[in-house]
Amino acid sequence: SDKMARLRVQPLLRSLTRCVSYVQGQAPSPKSREYFYYIDHQGQLFLDDARLKNFITSFKDKKFLEFFFKRVKPNTTGRYEADFPYVSPCGREMNYVRCDDLPIVFTHLFDRNGQVIQHVAEYGKTPLDSNGTDSSFKSEANSVPETEICSERLSYGGAGNMLTVPFQPSKLCMLPGGGRVYHAGLEKLGGVGLVKSSLAIELSRFFLYEPGADENSPPSKFVWRGRTWGLDSSVLQSLNMRV
Repeated sequence: SDKMARLRVQPLLRSLTRCVSYVQGQAPSPKSREYFYYIDHQGQLFLDDARLKNFITSFKDKKFLEFFFKRVKPNTTGRYEADFPYVSPCGREMNYVRCDDLPIVFTHLFDRNGQVIQHVAEYGKTPLDSNGTDSSFKSEANSVPETEICSERLSYGGAGNMLTVPFQPSKLCMLPGGGRVYHAGLEKLGGVGLVKSSLAIELSRFFLYEPGADENSPPSKFVWRGRTWGLDSSVLQSLNMRV
């Protein structure tokens, strides 16, 4: 979409049109420091002014990433709000954050034992009760919470299973055209997160479309471990509120 395209060229636009001026570690007042970060669409964290942004130059220490992402919130400081819409405060340090799409990017799916699911496409075909899950979870009763039926969790921030949210199949959303997949996220950050492209490709195999749907129609259902979930509109609504 046009919005996604604008986000992808944001670094160039920032330097050419907005002329944001900062120095990493600058002190706007005594005993305070400011730093500037960037989150790409794969969920990797970088110093904003790093000339090369790849896996090698990204932050990888899980304890630091847990600390950093737990504190990310909307930027209401009155400083750099247009270019760095999020902050991650740390004592007297203020870390300003911008991102390619969203600050929360879900990178891995964990099973009920806290282990990364390596082959999501195969795992998703496994009936719920074949891995020791209580067969009553297969009940169609609306009274059974989705988070009890599905024990998996989505991780974000590059911190492994230290930062996760419950996986809720009905809270998935694929945008027509671009094909990016989103899932319900943290309420303090808009209630939605992006799904990393490699994981999104695996999950997209389980989407179902209405008969006669064209290429511009989003999926309406998600089949996961023997159960079909209707996709609600809450994630799409959260995305629309950002436009």
